[in-house]
Amino acid sequence: MENVKDIIEMFCEEQNYGFREAYSGRGMYGKECVGIDCDYPLTVIVELFSFLLENDIDPWVANDYLHDAKEDSIGLGRILYFPNIICE
Repeated sequence: MENVKDIIEMFCEEQNYGFREAYSGRGMYGKECVGIDCDYPLTVIVELFSFLLENDIDPWVANDYLHDAKEDSIGLGRILYFPNIICE
């Protein structure tokens, strides 16, 4: 099984969302995580959860990664980011 970061990157490519491998959101104190550039974060989180399930990620594992998703405003758009998916 691929790691969650790679699957999220694949999701972004298929759905034409911008993938950010190293985003540092509010309160992360310099740690970097995975992010997705989007206009409607709630729609993206639902699509992403479904995509993870389709790629054989256990629903409880998917929830562990996605349950604390956050969003920030960046310029004219938004970014959905996942502090539990730390870039190394």
